[in-house]
Formats: sequence, C-alpha cells, structure tokens
Amino acid sequence: SGLLTSVHAFASDPSRGFFILGILGIAIGGSLLLYALRAPLMKADFGFDLTSRELFLLANNVILVVSAASVFLGTLFPMVYQAITDDLISIGPPYFNTIFVPLMMLLFVFIGIGPMSRWKRTSISYLV
Repeated sequence: SGLLTSVHAFASDPSRGFFILGILGIAIGGSLLLYALRAPLMKADFGFDLTSRELFLLANNVILVVSAASVFLGTLFPMVYQAITDDLISIGPPYFNTIFVPLMMLLFVFIGIGPMSRWKRTSISYLV
C-alpha cells in the first residue's frame, strides 16, 4: 500500500538510516550496559502504597505503552491482513478514537493526581 514508504520517505539515503540506527544502538546499548553493571548495587525496595507517586508514574507509563502498541497494531494490521488473506482493509479514525479517548482520559486523571501525591505513601484524604 506504500504506507511505510510514505511515512519513511525522509530516509531515502540508506547511509543516513544506518547512521541513525548506530546512534540509537549506542544510546540504548550504553544505557542497558550501565543498568546491567549498576543493578546489583541498587537496593531493591518495592514497598509503595496504592496511592503513592510511584504507582501513578507506573500507571502513566503503562498507559503510554498501551497507546504506542495500539498505534503499532493499527498501522501494521492492514498489511498483515492483506498478506494473509489477500483482501484490503483500512483502519481509520474510528479505531484510534475508540482506543485513545478512554486511555487519554485515564492518563489525564493520573497526570493530575500524580504530582500531588507523595513518594512511597499518600493518604486518600491528602489527595482529596
């Protein structure tokens, strides 16, 4: 369908793509290497309350990952479906609106409450 070609038309020169891939590889690989080397030195303390700032940050990250996965699925599903069945389908704005509106509303709630909460422990009366 030319979808990926049109989205990535800026990368017409393969050497640029390899350069960007190299930079990403160094940044991500270096970060993972530092994490692997320093992880044993870190104290593992997973005790936090259900109304703590850590939980709201975790919820925000989970919602953002689910949002990214839904975009990935919505973008690639028509191509996979065409490869399997040889039929054309199109996923349009109704799919993304159905997925994103509830996720973003929940995200906005967590974004609003998260900064008001305390680290480790927050009472519900403090948030209200």
